[in-house]
Amino acid sequence: MSSPLIPKRTERDDLDNSVSTQGCVDSSLLLAGCGQTLHELCLALGETPRVLEQYPPTRSGWAEFIDPIPVDIMFLDPRGANTNPQRLVEGLSAIEQDIKLILVGPFADPLLELYVDYLSLHNIRVDDIFHLPSTIKKLETTLSKTRDLSDRSRAWPVVPTWKSAIATTFHFQPQFSARNLEQTGAEALARIHHPQLGLINPLQVPELRHDQRYLDDLFWEAVDQSLHALRDWSDKGYCGTVSVNVSAATLKQADLVTRMNRKVDSYGLHPYRFILELVETGQIGNDPIMFKTLLQLSQDGYILSMDDFGQGYSSLWQLSRIPFGEIKLDHSLVSRLQWSDRAQKLVSAVIGLARQLGVNIVAEGIEEQSQLDFVRQHGCTYVQGFLFEKSSHKIS
Repeated sequence: MSSPLIPKRTERDDLDNSVSTQGCVDSSLLLAGCGQTLHELCLALGETPRVLEQYPPTRSGWAEFIDPIPVDIMFLDPRGANTNPQRLVEGLSAIEQDIKLILVGPFADPLLELYVDYLSLHNIRVDDIFHLPSTIKKLETTLSKTRDLSDRSRAWPVVPTWKSAIATTFHFQPQFSARNLEQTGAEALARIHHPQLGLINPLQVPELRHDQRYLDDLFWEAVDQSLHALRDWSDKGYCGTVSVNVSAATLKQADLVTRMNRKVDSYGLHPYRFILELVETGQIGNDPIMFKTLLQLSQDGYILSMDDFGQGYSSLWQLSRIPFGEIKLDHSLVSRLQWSDRAQKLVSAVIGLARQLGVNIVAEGIEEQSQLDFVRQHGCTYVQGFLFEKSSHKIS
């Protein structure tokens, strides 16, 4: 990949000349490649940020500039200062501080959302997008909202490896009625203990994600754990549901429906309280065994849920032919609600579609109050996410 276009001077000169030193600055706020307009808005608001007009040309240059002085929030124009995406990722990855990141750019610019995805693939989280032109009031709101965000460590590595024995536990993340926030269900989330990363989703491990025998065994273990928990909760007055993920390939087990019915009956429960969340629905295709299994499950009273709706190209096609009783909004759409006009329109449209079809819709990945407010306003049925984490249940 080619180097960014920079003046032919020493790297140290580039770094020194790129930093604004006028007046007393607020070291907790940094503007990187953002231009004069945002700087003037900050000054008018009473903020005196550090300004990095030109990005450091090397990975070490970013660390040398930022690490010695604490920075809480960075406004960054990803196209500023003649950089390229790879150099930008290298520079941001070199920063050791946990900085809240806000991208800056024009309204309705799809390139900004591409950068969000590109950075996330390299383990760099974007907390917000600030559109220009803007106002002092909008800047004040953005800063206040971002400063209120809880500290968060960086996400897990994209491709962890696995070389030790597997011990699975299940964390039950609650689901709530979007209307009154009463708990209505819980989703069984499988977790394994990775020697370096701690508790993680086993599907993050390539060796496990592509091992169909492991996925089949994991499904039945989830069923057993979930039925046991549901029976225990029901004895204490719980009337809700429990959800379990099932891969498309697992549906090819010839005795799946028979085994499911036998297990549910043994706990004295009704199938309608057990939700099967179908992942990788694009792999179902026209497989007759999978379709027969889905039809039998639906006829026997189990609720079929389409997981991660909006992530795959085949979502609408599958929705038209499989008797789903529930749609789960993909968390990547929900996470964009705070700053993406396009995501807001898509989420609103999907909720409207679900209501017209008479199926429930779950918004997962709710982390902020503003996300909850949006989906509630547009008629979402259920919500789940880390915003409600204090109400979760866990069994081993």
